[in-house]
Amino acid sequence: MDIIYGMGELGDTIYNLLSIKQIKVAGYDTDKSKCQDWPPTSEQTEIIHICIPYSENFVDIVLKIIESKMSQYVIIHSTIPPGTTKSIQDK
Repeated sequence: MDIIYGMGELGDTIYNLLSIKQIKVAGYDTDKSKCQDWPPTSEQTEIIHICIPYSENFVDIVLKIIESKMSQYVIIHSTIPPGTTKSIQDK
């Protein structure tokens, strides 16, 4: 199962594309009205898609997401400053 964090324009589009391909997916957003198939089933999370806006605490937010849903892969679709993924990887 894939999980998308951030169901804005980008997250919603990714959700729809994965659904069309019949990939099990759930979408979470702080605006509960945007959540799709949430909470996810207890299946293993294969890919976490990060689609949240960048902020000062972006790295900490992403680390909390990763820790809560252990997964093989994390894809960051957000526009982020250089070095951000390195910071996440190092922590």
